[in-house]
Amino acid sequence: MNSYHIKILIKIALVASAFVLFYFFVQAPRSAKLKYLAAQLRSLQEQIQQIESVVAQGRTLQEGVKLFQQSRKNIDSKFPAKEEEGLKGLSDLAHRFDMEITSFKSTPRALFLLPNHEKVEIEGKACHVVYVSVEMKGTYGQLIQYIQSLKESLPAYVSVEKLRIIRDGTSSDRLSIFIDFNLYLLS
Repeated sequence: MNSYHIKILIKIALVASAFVLFYFFVQAPRSAKLKYLAAQLRSLQEQIQQIESVVAQGRTLQEGVKLFQQSRKNIDSKFPAKEEEGLKGLSDLAHRFDMEITSFKSTPRALFLLPNHEKVEIEGKACHVVYVSVEMKGTYGQLIQYIQSLKESLPAYVSVEKLRIIRDGTSSDRLSIFIDFNLYLLS
């Protein structure tokens, strides 16, 4: 290879390096910012549509804003920032219905990812998930009340992923209950 070929290879390497640097330091951050702004725009448009739908029902704009703020407050209360709040709620709820917890295990919080491995963000807050496994003892009635109360009174959004019930003997109405939950957080 002569010096002419080496100069051409060096120029190609410099152009390729400049392209890579431009992509990583300019283009990638810009597209991430655009995705964030697009998500915020969609969120604002949804909020405006909710308020407009209330106003279209014959209510005032102030009533629409008030109803919207109340619904936001309800949603925000279902996504605590601290996992301890949701975990304590699961335990407190079981005790409220006189259920005996025999085992309570949780994993550290992890980012909640979509199937395409994209993280979920709501208004700039990342969604996390905590996997919880609970073993408890109680009756069918207590279990039904417990599961119904998860949606109504738990200060977190939770999904029941697995439920296994085993009767504790032939004459007893006591059950061994095994529940796996996903507890969702925003922070």
